[in-house]
Amino acid sequence: NQLSGDLDDNKIVDGASGERRIYRKRGEPEKKLGMQQRLPKRIIFAVDLSASMARMNGWDGRLDRMASGVIMLMEALSDPQFAHKFDYSIIGHSGARYDFPLVAFGDPPKNDDARALVVEDMYRHAKSATTGDNSLQAAICATAMVAEEQADDHLVFLLSDANLGR
Repeated sequence: NQLSGDLDDNKIVDGASGERRIYRKRGEPEKKLGMQQRLPKRIIFAVDLSASMARMNGWDGRLDRMASGVIMLMEALSDPQFAHKFDYSIIGHSGARYDFPLVAFGDPPKNDDARALVVEDMYRHAKSATTGDNSLQAAICATAMVAEEQADDHLVFLLSDANLGR
């Protein structure tokens, strides 16, 4: 359906009847922008490990759900099919810190035991954290950390139970 190029044999009758779009274009189709990946995508997850997460966990299970989500992320990103496409880090934030390291870039947990240690660190920090909120500082820190190296995409995910409207 092109106006110029190689004659499409299936459109000869259409050409005889006056149709002008009877040519085809040869070659590889152009890849859409963003569909080709040269470098891994850098992703950082900043998870809430504040005292409210530990305190309210018995009531609504928010820390348990956060830990389950982190486990799913680590397992999904450890799949050998995707491991070369993503470079990720996980940090925690609480009233005490905004950059508590859980998983460093380039050093993801390699097995279930290593992932379990990450989750233990999450619970330990949340239970000993002081009151307060460093969600916005964690977002600023995570943005700076993710941009330290070149990548096709830089993504920051901030997970928090904070009332940011306040």
